[in-house]
Amino acid sequence: MSWNNIRISVRLFTANYIESPIAKVLHALGLSPNMITILGLILSIVASYLIYQGYFLVSGLLILISGFMDMMDGALARRYATASQMGAFLDSVTDRISEAALLFGILLFYLNQYNTYSGEIKLLFLTLAGSMLVSYLRARGESLNIDCKIGIMTRPERILLISIGLLFDQLSIILWIMATLSALTIIQRFLYITRRI
Repeated sequence: MSWNNIRISVRLFTANYIESPIAKVLHALGLSPNMITILGLILSIVASYLIYQGYFLVSGLLILISGFMDMMDGALARRYATASQMGAFLDSVTDRISEAALLFGILLFYLNQYNTYSGEIKLLFLTLAGSMLVSYLRARGESLNIDCKIGIMTRPERILLISIGLLFDQLSIILWIMATLSALTIIQRFLYITRRI
């Protein structure tokens, strides 16, 4: 079974047994998908500040909650037929901002202790560049009418790995994994798009 098939299976399970019931509760509370999107962004920014301050455990938990919010805005929009181009655009932009904010928080933490973490700063740049190119290739593929969601290191995996790195205080190892798998995903998507063209 391919990584993409595993991802689809997990998404179907979470959609049916986790997202759908919680979407009902959020709808009953009067929360809109866009409100959930903004709340997720705020949590990411707070987590970024906490990373900078060295509160890894709390920030890791906040990132998990923020990532869950990112799942729920789409689930809420689909379930109650409130999906819109504006909502999709807002979600896409806030995803990029929240991921950049988290990596910026890690950067500030490392800069405060440059002598200890100079190597990690270089690694962080590779991670940021990789995540940017992975997202760019998907967007560029879609502009050519090519659906390009393939690859092992997409945004959900990146967010999950960052939170794991923080929760277990193993950011350096996680950044190595992210940088390496992002490079692999870039190659996968580039080859996929060129074949489809």
